[in-house]
Amino acid sequence: MLSLEVRNFQREVPLFAQLPEAMVSTLDLSGFYLPKGLITVWRFDLEKELRQFVVSYRAEVCNLDTPLDTHLCALVRGANLREDQKELLNQYEARSKRFGVTYVVYQKPVEFIDPYKSAISDLYRKYGKL
Repeated sequence: MLSLEVRNFQREVPLFAQLPEAMVSTLDLSGFYLPKGLITVWRFDLEKELRQFVVSYRAEVCNLDTPLDTHLCALVRGANLREDQKELLNQYEARSKRFGVTYVVYQKPVEFIDPYKSAISDLYRKYGKL
């Protein structure tokens, strides 16, 4: 059975509703920011403009003390953005900075990846976690 916190993310962030229950139930949620207020509006607007999945994160959190495969970015392919899309993302991140929120854009439709070939796996290797 999924926790209330996970169900809240599934309700508020469309990408979470696309993930298999077994995967979403094991994610480390400490780095995510459950959208509320302006962040809800901005995340939705950004997702609509980019036509990709957008997830809000706590800007200061990157927990490398959990297993690699508990990180969403180790499991789901990030979107390849054009320069104009990157500029738009930067504008939204500048707005969200005062709330300590950043965004990660994931490819639509969802594509699962090998965690050991993900960008975050390089951080795990760098700090001797793999």
